Amino acid sequence: MRGSSCRRKLRHTTHHQHFPESVTVIRARHPFEGKSLEVLGSTHRKGGLHLVLILPDGSKYLIPAEWTDLASAVQLPRALPAHTATTLGSLEDLLTHAPS
Repeated sequence: MRGSSCRRKLRHTTHHQHFPESVTVIRARHPFEGKSLEVLGSTHRKGGLHLVLILPDGSKYLIPAEWTDLASAVQLPRALPAHTATTLGSLEDLLTHAPS
């Protein structure tokens, strides 16, 4: 049809300014542990930052940002789940062994 506009939405390919082009998965025993994956975008879900990554097969994958090396590259507020927290010692132990 003449006169009608056939506009096509182009894919947005620029990376977010605050994120690197790729991140490495650092979560122990994760299937992609040690793999560097491209960052497509980010979102906040369940009170935390999640990244949309591109997998080697081209599919998209949503992963908590704290499971990647992004947390070490950019200061992100991080809350450790209770089951991963490590106790260094009791308050009494720390005070007793504190340097004078």
